[in-house]
Amino acid sequence: MLIRTLYFEQASIIAAVVCSLIVAGLLKGIIGVGMPIVALPLLSLFIDVKSGAMLLSMPLIFSNLPQALEGGKTGRRLTQLMPVILGMIPASSSEFESYWRSMRTLQRLAQV
Repeated sequence: MLIRTLYFEQASIIAAVVCSLIVAGLLKGIIGVGMPIVALPLLSLFIDVKSGAMLLSMPLIFSNLPQALEGGKTGRRLTQLMPVILGMIPASSSEFESYWRSMRTLQRLAQV
């Protein structure tokens, strides 16, 4: 009985997540924007926000890839944006460094 209940809960969560992504995908197809704005709050009703954001990243990449490649000037645009992309690398690494430093500090404080 418990196994059946746990299995049903898992199946209903998966169904709810799939339905949330379908609703958000339909909205993106109808108006062209809004998938993360709709999907993340819906997903957060059933799973935690971090998992929802990770789950949402791949559909967003795959749905935006055709839009990015449209027009045939992708290589030229990437060349123009290369200074911005390269500038983001040190900023991102310093952000991760400060995050891990603060986490270590919190762990030390928790042990005291």
